[in-house]
Amino acid sequence: LRPSALDHRDLVGALEDEARRVSAMSGIRIRLANRLHEAVDPDTATVAFRVFQEALTNAVRHSQASAISTVITKLPNSRLLLCVRDNGVGIPDERLHARESLGLLGMQERARGVGGHVRVDSRPGRGTRILLTLPTRES
Repeated sequence: LRPSALDHRDLVGALEDEARRVSAMSGIRIRLANRLHEAVDPDTATVAFRVFQEALTNAVRHSQASAISTVITKLPNSRLLLCVRDNGVGIPDERLHARESLGLLGMQERARGVGGHVRVDSRPGRGTRILLTLPTRES
């Protein structure tokens, strides 16, 4: 389902609003660097927003992070890149690849559904980085 935030804002505005909301609720500092200077089609925006929400939810619930940084940009190959990185405790390897990690699996399924990809890099004690790449099309 399309998030209502995207009915009123563009993708970057919706991400900024979500980051402020989660930061206020959790006390975690969340920074968003916008390097995206064009509109994104609705399907791509929906997937990017939902993956961002899940990444923040996971960081708040599990990471013990004090900061989360996000970059959104368009790559030269016309793909959208969203990178969400926290400075938390990281994800143990056995959890990273477990079928019970529904949030991580859900992010990957959403991305695959529109021809995208999610990569999760994590090392215990060093935080987690989620890289989402999505194809873009004219909006």
